[in-house]
Amino acid sequence: MSEIKSTLDLVMERTRNLSLSAEEKENQKKADFEKRLQGLFQKYADKFETVETIQERLSALQAESGVTDAHVVLAALFKRIHPDRDNQCWLELLDRIAPDARDPVQEALAEYEKQRADLMEASGRRLLDQLAHHHDIYGSTVIPNPQQESGYQEEVNALRQETQTRIDAILRQSDTSQ
Repeated sequence: MSEIKSTLDLVMERTRNLSLSAEEKENQKKADFEKRLQGLFQKYADKFETVETIQERLSALQAESGVTDAHVVLAALFKRIHPDRDNQCWLELLDRIAPDARDPVQEALAEYEKQRADLMEASGRRLLDQLAHHHDIYGSTVIPNPQQESGYQEEVNALRQETQTRIDAILRQSDTSQ
């Protein structure tokens, strides 16, 4: 019985002389930082943290982990910004972390909202025209569902992708200016 080794003993014996390279250690430290950063951002999104406390905790996390690359923080923040969501809290945090990026992001989101509303209105008009011409259904009580119109979803998806690309470009531009 004493001759039988556990799997853990075998693994420990075979990996005893292995160690991480400096690059692997740095990547591991960065990955750990990103996970903890996502936890901080989630607390902020859940309204457990204010902008001020998130900034304090972020500074403490950077000091503790030794990761001071601003791109990591900005990239994580930009991942939270989505054209179809309420981004106000992220814009407030962005204003504190990268003030030069806030206005372009806000403009991109506002333009998306305007263009999406225009697409919905145009889709509604097309549906009303189809109902009137093909089915003789018309009047003030007819309320079309523009989201059911065939081309609406494709147009909105293309618009969403275009806006996301624009936001990603703002992130790249913010990286070069810092």
